[in-house]
Amino acid sequence: MIEITATDAARAFRDLLDRVERTGESFRITRHGRAIAELSPTGAGSVGALQEFLQQHHERYPEPDDTWWGDISWVRERRSPIEDPWDR
Repeated sequence: MIEITATDAARAFRDLLDRVERTGESFRITRHGRAIAELSPTGAGSVGALQEFLQQHHERYPEPDDTWWGDISWVRERRSPIEDPWDR
């Protein structure tokens, strides 16, 4: 995810929207060095956001908890193309 200041996002908002729409890029908008919002594609972009979330948690928690397999099975039944970061 690309980080951009709120000022720069305001100046280039139309261009940011075009990039999100055309290439699927995502942006984290910051103010005074603190993240305040994210701009990302809807629909298919949500899988990318979930992948990023899973990867971040995999780094913090190298082993899945007891409910992981039930949760991942629930997602897979809905045909969401999510990779298992624990690769099991």
